[in-house]
Amino acid sequence: MCAVSYATVSRAARRLAADVPVLSLEPATLGDILATAATAGAAAGHEREAGRLVASMRARIDAVGSLPPPAARPRVACLERTSPAMGTGCRSSCARRAAGDPPGQAGEPSRHAGWDEILAAAPDVVVLLPCGFDLARTLAVTAEVTRRPGFGQRPAARTGGVVAVDGSSYFSRPGPGILDGLELMAAIVRAKPGDPLPAGAAWVPLARSSNPAAGAMCTDDLPGSRPRTGPDRG
Repeated sequence: MCAVSYATVSRAARRLAADVPVLSLEPATLGDILATAATAGAAAGHEREAGRLVASMRARIDAVGSLPPPAARPRVACLERTSPAMGTGCRSSCARRAAGDPPGQAGEPSRHAGWDEILAAAPDVVVLLPCGFDLARTLAVTAEVTRRPGFGQRPAARTGGVVAVDGSSYFSRPGPGILDGLELMAAIVRAKPGDPLPAGAAWVPLARSSNPAAGAMCTDDLPGSRPRTGPDRG
């Protein structure tokens, strides 16, 4: 959604003196990512190296797929934006694969998910991976989700199953790095709140709300964690 469009790149290429071919790669699934690695390698004249890369990536995907599924498969909500709330396409498929589900259908693009829709899903685990945000920046905006009305009654809030991750490093770019994200997600869906997590992920500290009647949960006062106003952020 934030990449330069194919049309823009084509117009820029036509301004060059030489005839520059434009290779457009838009992978939507893990399988697509493997295919684009092979395509890029062939275009660069490095088919053998690309073949080795694809083989190693496939082995990592298979290794995650061979893991025993979680004892109780959690309902996982992955949010690519915190304000407004936005679900994810390829990243959600990574979560399903990490939890032991078989490969799904064609990839779905990220879409805006209404807050009521997210609450109705009653997620056991909420993974915050805003596009382009590193872990520290993600932790700084967690309150935009955890302090929303109704969140405190969801299973993820009651059990502490809210995780912030470095979305920029592991999920924003559909390349080999997405395999690090797949392995990270596999660890998250198998962990209990408070268990050690791999580098790039952290449990979001939650505390009881000051309003006992609400029975809600909210984030601790992390630096920069209070909701901010202004334009929507990625």
